[in-house]
Amino acid sequence: MRNEKGFTLIELLVVVLIIGILAGIALPQYRMAVTKSRVASILPLMRRWKDALMEYNLQHGNYEVNDASILGVNWPSDWKNGIGNPCENSLYCKNDYWDDCTANEVGTGYVYCNNYNLGFGIYMYQPDDPDMDEIYHDKVICDANNAVAHKVCKALGGELIDGGEDDWGSYSLN
Repeated sequence: MRNEKGFTLIELLVVVLIIGILAGIALPQYRMAVTKSRVASILPLMRRWKDALMEYNLQHGNYEVNDASILGVNWPSDWKNGIGNPCENSLYCKNDYWDDCTANEVGTGYVYCNNYNLGFGIYMYQPDDPDMDEIYHDKVICDANNAVAHKVCKALGGELIDGGEDDWGSYSLN
């Protein structure tokens, strides 16, 4: 009689199954942590843009800025404009994660960044934005347009303030 040491096929399959279950639980949590980190890292830049636009408005009485260089805020050096060039003096920029970041949309001083793949955007409105309801004034908003995006906005600590959780909804992050 031989005394063989090793694992049986069933033991190996059980171990692989357990690893698969653990990975299935951990991967979504990891993705959400990465998303939260990316949103958290963009918020200071968005606040700088918003504050610079507010200061410009206080000095000039409007948000009519066409050249970002007068605001003293710059996009990160690795970000690009719509045609792949650096975003020098531009109010629009993007990177590999943010598909569309714009400062001073339609001359109202609001700033936003969108991730179209996940279906959410982060918006910062001025306190005097005439195009938005008061519930949005001077707030950081996470807009969601699908189930994954709603999870992202909720994970960021958002409180639903407009819309619904089945389709489109806005969450206040402040």
